[in-house]
Amino acid sequence: MPAAPQRAAARHLERGRRTRYRGRMMGRDPAAFQVKLKAAVDALDRAGVAALCEELIRELATGEEPYPRDWARRHLKTLRDGRFFDHVALVADWFLRMHPDEAWIARDLAQGLIDNGHVTAAIAVLERVRDGDLAPAIRCEVVGLLGRAHKQIYLDGNPKLDQTKAALRDAIRFYFEIYRGDPKEHSWHGINFVSLAMRAERDGVSGLEALPPATQVARDILGVIAARDLEDKLETWDYANAAEAHIALGDHAAAGKALVKFVAHASVNAFALGGTYRQLTQLIQLDTRSAEQQLLIDIVRSALLHRENGGFIADASEVRERADPGHVEQGLERVFGTESFKRRGRTLGTGFIIPGTALDPAWDHQVLLTNNHVVSRQPMIGQLSPGEAEIAFDGVDTGGPFRVAGAPLFESPIRELDVTVLRLDRPVAGVAAIPLAAALPAISTPPPRMCVIGHPLGSELAFSLQDNHLLGVSPQRIHYRSPTEQGMSGGPVFDEQWDLVAIHRRGEKGIPRLDDATQTYDANEGVPIQTPLASLQPDDIVLDDLPDDVVASMQVRDRWMAALPYAEGGLEFMFADLQAWTPGQRLRVAFLGGTTDLHRDVEQATRSIVEACNIELDFGLSDGQYRTWSPNDTEHAAEIRVSFDQAGYFSLVGTDSTNANIGNPVAAVGGLAGQRSLNLGGFHVARPQTWAGTVRHEFLHALGFHHEHQNMRGPCESSFRWDDDAGYQPTKDNRGTYIEDDAARRPGIYTYLAGYPNLWPKSKIDFNLRGSKDSSGFLAGPFDRASVMLYRFPPLFYHVHPSPCAPAGDGQELSDGDRRGLALLYPRQAAEVGSAAARRENLLKALEPERGLESTAGRSPLAQSAVARLRDSLKLLGA
Repeated sequence: MPAAPQRAAARHLERGRRTRYRGRMMGRDPAAFQVKLKAAVDALDRAGVAALCEELIRELATGEEPYPRDWARRHLKTLRDGRFFDHVALVADWFLRMHPDEAWIARDLAQGLIDNGHVTAAIAVLERVRDGDLAPAIRCEVVGLLGRAHKQIYLDGNPKLDQTKAALRDAIRFYFEIYRGDPKEHSWHGINFVSLAMRAERDGVSGLEALPPATQVARDILGVIAARDLEDKLETWDYANAAEAHIALGDHAAAGKALVKFVAHASVNAFALGGTYRQLTQLIQLDTRSAEQQLLIDIVRSALLHRENGGFIADASEVRERADPGHVEQGLERVFGTESFKRRGRTLGTGFIIPGTALDPAWDHQVLLTNNHVVSRQPMIGQLSPGEAEIAFDGVDTGGPFRVAGAPLFESPIRELDVTVLRLDRPVAGVAAIPLAAALPAISTPPPRMCVIGHPLGSELAFSLQDNHLLGVSPQRIHYRSPTEQGMSGGPVFDEQWDLVAIHRRGEKGIPRLDDATQTYDANEGVPIQTPLASLQPDDIVLDDLPDDVVASMQVRDRWMAALPYAEGGLEFMFADLQAWTPGQRLRVAFLGGTTDLHRDVEQATRSIVEACNIELDFGLSDGQYRTWSPNDTEHAAEIRVSFDQAGYFSLVGTDSTNANIGNPVAAVGGLAGQRSLNLGGFHVARPQTWAGTVRHEFLHALGFHHEHQNMRGPCESSFRWDDDAGYQPTKDNRGTYIEDDAARRPGIYTYLAGYPNLWPKSKIDFNLRGSKDSSGFLAGPFDRASVMLYRFPPLFYHVHPSPCAPAGDGQELSDGDRRGLALLYPRQAAEVGSAAARRENLLKALEPERGLESTAGRSPLAQSAVARLRDSLKLLGA
């Protein structure tokens, strides 16, 4: 944008044009949405906030006009004040798409990115905005955030590296630039300059000699604050700034008095408390061995308990120095088995190991317990998927981080038990198993003591030591006053004997009492360890579940295919010619993980497929080993790339596995060389009884076959019970699975699959279950009830019994129809090969520039890819 229009746009944006918003969110307007968002944030309802933000984003994607700036500003401020920074970044990104020149949205986006660990991305956003014609107030905030971002680079990095030292110098200069412009108005920037400059002096970082002494600036700031006090104009941050200035001058008593006033201020919120906590512990590095300095931290921590799961926390080294040795030391060996979950090196939660047999006699291995809002098979905002989680242990040398092996062994969603049980990719040596309490503690006088262990705010292993006691007990929940912070979710809760009692899940202000729901108290909440044991059930129906980004790209491709002219296929299967391989082609198969025995079993299960058609599956067997592939590959090691480490079972369809248009290039699943194309989740840990049928089902997908229940010639579309029985009252079991209500009314498919274990939105249900439409992109013949491609759905899926959509086969072996389909699509006879070539020629004519969809062939990467594949296939067929 030229300079003059950019300045004009910036001035226009700062004025903030008011417009009536014509889009409505689920029947509500932005004002009503703000009320609900504020209520969810104030209640620390993370799942509720996530759902509201997803609703808002859907509305932003479909609204008729740009979202009103004033309401966007309020929504972002509410999320920021509540420290929901992952949602700040997500929502701000969408707002910025609508208002790309709004500097204050870019500011909020950058702040969300910084607090989520994406510092370099935040710097890029801020540097772009900084070059514009900004209002003075916005410019100060932008430059201040640049200081904050560079400060975080220093705090996160190795202080001995030159680039890390350079980040500290940049942070100091950014803060001083704003402070120097108006010291009376920008004491917050000035106090950051003070604390950073003193940190630079302690760490021996030079090159700042031209700047004034930090102690002099600290005195100047105290003078400004004193003048405001005389005029009765002190604001919230003035007390925190005064505390830091007193610390810089060595007056910890005065700092304590200022912090007491800060945390008691009516307008202080979790955002302010969290920032001050980081400043005291990470930047200033108060000495917790000093009672005087420890008190300063405790003042802020105690205030956090009432706002976001906060309170008095001691790290592992402090336990030995401050706690009663007889009460704690005996438990240290046990709690060293506590793990932290990380995404790209950032700690997001806590978990712990117990013997698998304590949960299920068949689990003769260690299992790891955590919260479902930490790790989930269907991750939402702020959650980790099993495949991306890294697990690091504190206190023992384990030779590097651990990964999750396959799909979760058990899950209960956030709004139910909020528990996930995982198996790690290798045994953990040197960690003593945590003993389970024989029974829940009972309420007594005085109440029993409790202790939670975890990683507060992503820091090192910590123990809650003060104000710890039991508040209430029920079969589903346990409440306790044991100070925690964000990041301790999933940690173990211990009784006085250091036996495991519960899994910590959250803290909340005004939570209903367990003994009297009409009364409330401020409490932390855990799930009794006995509860998930009774929830494990083996009969859950888990459907094929491709990642959302892959589904999105497939939907784009399928809509394009549906636009092709109609052609009759007349075959007993659901098949897409545009996703077909060439008859006679050799398809390489490679494995990521798993043992040689597992690879051999998979290969043997596919032999019936190879015997039925003219396709070779080459597993690369050499010297007793099968072909492997790596996520670092830049060339396709194989057309079919098998993995076992993602959640669930799925496969890309046919040539999608080598189609760069399918999936997100940086995701785990897609058509690029380093992406998974077929997944048998958890097979390397344990296989279901129907494992061979699952292998055949997924490999038929890999050869181009679709689900039989989506056959447009079949009865399933009309046989399925899509909607609930009339009058159904949503009812779940203790794991979150929708079940019949008290009047025996059943949930419909949309409701059932929205619950545990699938947790699907309507769009995903439609994509996976609704019938395909007639087009030359798909071929289909008579419906085959015996096909291995037909799901065995539970009875509640059908209107009548027996249903014409219900399977007639065992789901393990190929049906006669499956074999006929394979033989017809990948024929051996010359005449049949000619028929396959003729179909490809007809499709090519519809796509070539001189015919049919010539306007799309030159522009659409989907059309270009299809034309190239069809031409290559015809060459191989000699046509």
